[in-house]
Amino acid sequence: MRIGPSKAANTPRSFVSTLRRFRDDDTGTTAVEFAIISVPFVTLLLGIMSVCVYFFTVLETENAVWQGSRDLRVGNVQQGTGAYASLTGDPLKDAFKQAICNRTRDPSDCFSKMRVLVQSRTDFGSITQPNCKDGGGNLISNAAANASWNAGGSSSVVVVTGCYTWEFGGKLPFLSIGNMPDGSFLVQASYAFRTEPYN
Repeated sequence: MRIGPSKAANTPRSFVSTLRRFRDDDTGTTAVEFAIISVPFVTLLLGIMSVCVYFFTVLETENAVWQGSRDLRVGNVQQGTGAYASLTGDPLKDAFKQAICNRTRDPSDCFSKMRVLVQSRTDFGSITQPNCKDGGGNLISNAAANASWNAGGSSSVVVVTGCYTWEFGGKLPFLSIGNMPDGSFLVQASYAFRTEPYN
């Protein structure tokens, strides 16, 4: 009578064949590769989108200040003509700020979160960096911005600065650019020019 190999003798051979089958099985490879690649890809994608949104907001603010300042440059604000007719004091300053904010995608949000500083200088060499923050590091008040308002006269050097607190700037994924106490990001845009000799 012939005695076959015992179960114990077959165990290493079946274990090796199981390992060989596991090694040769490539089902699910795509899912594993995607899991490895997806995390850096999504991180990179969100980072690119964050940087694009940041630059769009900065360029939008700069463009609004630049285009809105034309009313000062040609003397409409100083002479009270056009949209500024019969306006003086704070209503005149608010109308100028509204003219800047009307050139943004959300004028009502811009009007509440923007401060416009207008300063007249003797020449371009005397321009200094305007301060958009108060002593506590917060955005200056409308009253403080209006108190320093000086639109100059004909052929004056004028500096217009828009200070806008962008709430989403502190919430951008992977960028963390919030620099204000409330977590928002201060976008500051300045435009210096000499007014026309409108007199």
